[in-house]
Amino acid sequence: MQAFSIFKGLPFSSEEGIEAVSDEVLKNTICELEACKSPTHFEEFKARKGDRVSEFGYSRIYSSVNSQKATIISSLLMQAFVYSVNVETHQFLDGLNYVGNFGQLMISNPNVFVSLMCKNTNKLSASQFMQLYTVEFSAAGANKRELEEQTVFIGAFFERCGN
Repeated sequence: MQAFSIFKGLPFSSEEGIEAVSDEVLKNTICELEACKSPTHFEEFKARKGDRVSEFGYSRIYSSVNSQKATIISSLLMQAFVYSVNVETHQFLDGLNYVGNFGQLMISNPNVFVSLMCKNTNKLSASQFMQLYTVEFSAAGANKRELEEQTVFIGAFFERCGN
């Protein structure tokens, strides 16, 4: 759920945000940064991991001080969930919006977002995917009606194959 909050620009818990990071190198770097309890530890961290933090998108690490840890962590989480994939995410959502405005549905519903966009050990079944939709056909005899029926048939076919 934290990935959704970060993606939408909502307040989030850094602990849960860190847990949602799928890049293990970034996650370990943030955890190591978070563990710095003194200015001396922070300076040692910068000496060892400053280049890595900079590569992850926080170039001001070299002039930062221990009291700015929360800002650095927040920035790294935003980089991981938003900035580094912003263009691709919007293209993806635009594409999904061509299919029953699914992109808008996904970003307005945290449960759908998490099911589809976050690392999950449970696979999304075809029937779970189809439950996200309510089919509204054009009027009988309309030009689009036959195409709509074919599309729904194909979706139902894949749903049966997936179960």
